[in-house]
Amino acid sequence: MMKFGQWINGADSGETADQSIASQDAVAQTSNDDNIIIRNSRKVDYNGTNSHREQRILHEKSNNKSQGQILAEWRLLIQEKLGVLFAIDNIKNNLRLILGVMALILILIFVAVFTIDSTKKKNYTIPGDFEEDLFDFSDIEGTDNPTTLVFVKPTGTPSISFFDFQKISRVPSSKPSTQQRTISYSESPSISLSLFPSTPPPTGSNAPSEVPSTTPTYIPSQLVEPIARPPIIPFSDEDSDSILTFCVIADAPYTSEELGELPNQIATQMEGCEFLVHLGDIFVGDTPCDIEDYETMQNIMLRSHAPAFLVPGDNEWNDCIRSNIDIGWNHWTNHFVRFEDNWNHTFSVIRQPGYVENFYFMEKRTLVFGLNIVGGRVHNETEWGTRLRSEYSWVRQIMLLNLVDMNRADGVILMAHAHPDEDHSEFFNPFRVFLRDELKNEFPVLYLHGDGHNFIHTPNYQNQSNYLRIQHEGGTNEPVLKIMAGPGRGSEGRSSVHDAFQYDRQLENFKSKKKNG
Repeated sequence: MMKFGQWINGADSGETADQSIASQDAVAQTSNDDNIIIRNSRKVDYNGTNSHREQRILHEKSNNKSQGQILAEWRLLIQEKLGVLFAIDNIKNNLRLILGVMALILILIFVAVFTIDSTKKKNYTIPGDFEEDLFDFSDIEGTDNPTTLVFVKPTGTPSISFFDFQKISRVPSSKPSTQQRTISYSESPSISLSLFPSTPPPTGSNAPSEVPSTTPTYIPSQLVEPIARPPIIPFSDEDSDSILTFCVIADAPYTSEELGELPNQIATQMEGCEFLVHLGDIFVGDTPCDIEDYETMQNIMLRSHAPAFLVPGDNEWNDCIRSNIDIGWNHWTNHFVRFEDNWNHTFSVIRQPGYVENFYFMEKRTLVFGLNIVGGRVHNETEWGTRLRSEYSWVRQIMLLNLVDMNRADGVILMAHAHPDEDHSEFFNPFRVFLRDELKNEFPVLYLHGDGHNFIHTPNYQNQSNYLRIQHEGGTNEPVLKIMAGPGRGSEGRSSVHDAFQYDRQLENFKSKKKNG
């Protein structure tokens, strides 16, 4: 129809049929080409549109996937950061713990060092009125008039090098040297003097001295007559049944001369004594402490007609040469623990568990103790302090039981070797407080010791009204010392310490070497 129409149009226009047909074909061809182009363009547009959609979808999918990955990565990153934070917290906690432990260790080290330093310096903290002078010697007779003494050095002592202390002569000659040196000495046993029989006094340390004594450990003193404090009630024959009498020797034999004189004194100067006690130092110090020395003393003591007791001294134990300290202690315990059993006696002797060298018995309402309190060097601070504290606790318990709880005794005698000083504070400090605060100074107490090598009588000892100290000179320069104890004979059933414990140096009955020059 279109071609027919076009042909009519062509005829109207005067075109020939062929021209019209050709023109129509050309137009149709052009129209077909345009349709093809349009279809192709549409096709292209359609394909392009599809491709764009696909790309957009893929891009959206890609974006979705990237967001998921990003979220996952963020989760991982957060977890990693949290893990790092937890790790940091753990490290901080561990560091705090480590620093706390280190601080505790440093504190413990500081406390230990301070304790050791305090122990070495012997800075004891004393409660209450203990801040006053611990060892009050103001009441000792003769302190206002110091005497000048002549120290005689035995010639038997060889010349030795500074540390060659094993070469010391163990039995000095009895012949005195013509060389003499003068020592200004007061009757008051000042701490500045040597309180260590066999070694020089320590200088700022408790460490044992390396310099041994080259002479016997005694300083002969001039005659000191005791000054009695009134009132003194003399013992009478009527008191004999209630008076305990015993004899005392100490710090001997040091020389060959004393080795010959001591047995004779024991045999002739012990009339009326119910027992004999040696207050320690049975030979000179700084020796190997050979067994023969202990056997010699054992044979001398066996000559006593009365039961004999011994308390340890430093020379036969902690002042042995260092390598033989334990050997010396074994020798002493093997020869002298329960030495009184060599006699038939009626004393009920009880020994301290763990420290068999310590003993006590009760006789005529007097409680008698023998204790291991020695002078000399502190060979082991731990052992030293533990022993002194244990002895105080044991003595306190026995005193309370017999004086207070059971009322079986009226007075106490403590027998030991050492002249008390700061090294013995762990016994004497609490003992003083015990007498003052618990016993109220109601019971007379005597501390009897050697070690100082001169005679001292100290009432009001350590400022306690019913506490007496007697130091025996020892050696053989003086006769055997007699002690008479009658604490239960006062008007109210108990004596003051001045009446309870009296002594006899026997200077009128026996010749004194000091009197005769």
